[in-house]
Amino acid sequence: MRIFVTGAASPLGRALTRILLDEGHSVRGQIRRSSGIGVLRELGAEPVIEDLLHPTSLIGAMEGCDLVFHLAHFFDFWAADASTYLGVNIRGTEAVMTSALVAEVERVVFCSTALTAASHSGNGNGNGNGNGHGSRPANTEFARSMKTAEEIALRYIGKGMDVVVARPSIVLAPNDPGWAGRLVAERVAGRRRFASLAPIGWIWVDDAARALASTAMRGECGSAYTFSGAATSQRALLSAISRLAGASKSRPLPLPRAAALTLAAVGAPLARIERRRPRLPMDEARFISDGLQVDGASAASAFGCGYTPMAEYLPKLVESYGVRHQM
Repeated sequence: MRIFVTGAASPLGRALTRILLDEGHSVRGQIRRSSGIGVLRELGAEPVIEDLLHPTSLIGAMEGCDLVFHLAHFFDFWAADASTYLGVNIRGTEAVMTSALVAEVERVVFCSTALTAASHSGNGNGNGNGNGHGSRPANTEFARSMKTAEEIALRYIGKGMDVVVARPSIVLAPNDPGWAGRLVAERVAGRRRFASLAPIGWIWVDDAARALASTAMRGECGSAYTFSGAATSQRALLSAISRLAGASKSRPLPLPRAAALTLAAVGAPLARIERRRPRLPMDEARFISDGLQVDGASAASAFGCGYTPMAEYLPKLVESYGVRHQM
């Protein structure tokens, strides 16, 4: 099978590409920068530098492909320009779906986020709308943009396309330049002195990639599948990272919701004046305070894929950020 993957040079994109190639498929990977060319060629995939907002060029890149994985999204709880969420997550999805339709791709797997599952009502079975189990609705720009992007992708079913949605929780991956990676890197470096207490669902990057591959092969058109490992608080995660990074890294102090929101509100004006990222953006404060609890067991059971225990992958994760874990 010939497969097109957007965001192929991202940590999740690389993990998915490896799996697809190991299964004998040929992969064409969309990247934004030339730095990703060597990464994909080393894996054995064909790199294609394309802008998601230019459907004309995307159509040519997708021609002849049987399946598209759309992974290229902007995941963060702050953006220097708020229109980034609209441009990348919403308009980018529209462009990818339009291109796949014109290129006559048979199926599209839209990689969303479990944050949208927490904003839906449902029975929490992982097939269709997931249950947030107390998580608040989509209360960040990222979650709202991805909820809209999901709706856009699923509308293409009415145009004759086969579309299925996968919703991984927060992906933890080695050497990740994104939000989750910065969280780990800062704790490894001894920063992040405070951390929230609300449970958050995390998933190892290889498990997320296998879940995406399973969704493509076994998911039902029009359905959304939520994938998440065990939920643990940000403080528990960062405390475990502290232990692995060395005894000199103290355990982070608890950060209650009221304190997190206050810190975010106080720091925002100064950050705007200085034109820099706030130490704790308001959307991030909301997310880590509310947490993210979703049912990741049902879809995993249906597809026959499991989740690696956090204790097994954390040493590898910490080591990738420059610290050999303590034995």
